[in-house]
Formats: sequence, structure tokens, C-alpha cells
Amino acid sequence: MDETIAECVEELKLNNPSLRDGSIKAYSNHIRSILKLCEENTITNLEDIFKYSEIVCKSINKESGLSKNTKKAYYSVLCSLTRGKALETLEPDMAKSYSKYVFEFEDLKRLIQIEKIKQKPVGEEKVLKHLTMKKLHRALLKHKKDFMDSRKPPTQNEDITYNIEALKLYIVGMFHYHFCLRNELPTMFLTDKHADDKGEWKKDNYIIVHSRNHKEMVINKNKVREPTHPLHKPRTEKIPTDLNWALNWWLKIHPDAMNNKLLDISESGYSKMVKRVWKHKDIELTSSLIRKLYACEVRKEHKGKLEKEIEACEKLDHSLSVHNTDYILYFD
Repeated sequence: MDETIAECVEELKLNNPSLRDGSIKAYSNHIRSILKLCEENTITNLEDIFKYSEIVCKSINKESGLSKNTKKAYYSVLCSLTRGKALETLEPDMAKSYSKYVFEFEDLKRLIQIEKIKQKPVGEEKVLKHLTMKKLHRALLKHKKDFMDSRKPPTQNEDITYNIEALKLYIVGMFHYHFCLRNELPTMFLTDKHADDKGEWKKDNYIIVHSRNHKEMVINKNKVREPTHPLHKPRTEKIPTDLNWALNWWLKIHPDAMNNKLLDISESGYSKMVKRVWKHKDIELTSSLIRKLYACEVRKEHKGKLEKEIEACEKLDHSLSVHNTDYILYFD
């Protein structure tokens, strides 16, 4: 089986040269699972997957223990696996197999989308029903006040002890409020060097400190962006005044942060920090929920106007189909 998986991986790489290591690992696991499901039907190698699409599909579809999302992931791999040869050779059997896998994938995608539209918000998502982006912004002012209060020493003889935690929570919250980030901030650098001055900066996520009053955020790498892709264009955003104020204080307290990471924190640690930002209001949010809140507000305010929906997708850094399927919640 390992030889077949290796063969399939090579085929996937041929069809998609920009495939990441994480995706290759996930695809390998999916291929292993597909081959196990098809063992009793003697589907054991790449050629069988090309030739016997009907048997492969039946083996996957009959498994009631698999969720629609899992089956959709399996068909996504099969589409990627067979696309190259189907388009290259134009052989009827090859094209038929590819078309079959595409049909099953699109059918599951349609069913999942219907279920999501009908599904009522559950669990954490219920909290979004009573929130607005403005409320999130107002709640951040407590962290700003806590930090500003800490700048005043109790007596003239005592040194100032800054409330670093309050400033950090304010900065994190403001980045998510203004830019609806995923979790790019743990990899974000602060730099006074422009990307053109030093090549490696082009591959990172960073904030260019042009001056005290002028800073820009550049995102090169996230879930949907890869700097090595031939069509890659970085996302560039001007840092707004309130966040610029906080970053200036951060650099004053941490001068070594220049040309280093903004936050010295792991991705898992960062996710926990985001949940703490609005904890004082008994609200526990994730970056995904903040993004969904913004998406729902735009849909409600502009009544689904396409121009505004596209603008929201650009800010959220995803496609319109992902926007409609995964981000819009339908409240009663």
C-alpha cells in the first residue's frame, strides 16, 4: 500500500507543483483511507483508481460512518489525482473516471451547502447574534484605559510599571477588528526595511515602519496566500491611527521588537490570547467567529449587494463561494 500511496503522491505533485507539505500529508492519509475502503474490491493501485471509478465511488458512498465532509475530502483528492491524465491523454475511460469523481465531489458540496443554510447557529456561534463589530471595538477601550492608567506612577519617587498585558490585548484586538485576520499575527515582523531592500522580507508577514505616523501591514503568507506562487500578490493595508498609537507605545517599551517578531508567541498560545481579549465582557471569541461576525454584518447592512460582498471577501481574504458557504450564518 505504501508504494501505491507514494505513486499517487507523485501524480498529485505533477498535477499541482505548488502543493504544500501539509497538503501532501493530508492527501496521503486520504489515499490510504480510500484504498482500505476499496480493499475487498481489489482496488490496490493507481491504475485501478483510474480504471474502476464506479467501484471506488460505491466503496466510499456505502460507508455510513463517514461524514459528508470526509467523503467530499476523499473525492477532492481523487479529482486532483485523475485530472492531469484525463486532460493530457483525452482517453474516454480516463475522462469518464475524472468526470465521475468530479460529479460526486460537486454533489456532496451541494448537499453540504444546503445543510449549512438550513442549520441554525449552535454553540459558540450563538454569541454572534447579540454582537456587532462596534461593540467589540468599544470593549477594547478598557484595555487602552488600563494601559494609559498604568503610565501614571503612584508617587513621584516610583518608576512607571507599564501594563504590558493590557497593551498587548488592545493591539491584538485592534488587528482583528480592523483587518479581520486569521492567525497571521504570531508570524508578523516589525521592520523599518522595505521589502525591496531585503529579499527575504518578501516571503514574510510584516509591518513596515515608515515613520512614527506611517506604518503598513503586508501579508504574504496565510491559508490562501503563498509567496512562491507565480500569481502571488501581497495584501497591503495602512495601519489606522488608533492601532498606530498602540504600536508606537509597543516599540517605545520594546525597542528590540524592531526587525523582530511583533509578538513572541506560538500559534496555539496566540489562539488562547485572542479568546482573552473580550473575556472581561464574558465573550470568548476566536478569529473565525470575528470574521463571521463581520461577514454577517455586511450581508445584513447592504442586503447582499454584490459589490459590498466582494469588498468583504477582499478584506476577509477568501472567495465568494467560501464566503456564502462557510461564513454567512442564517439567524431567525
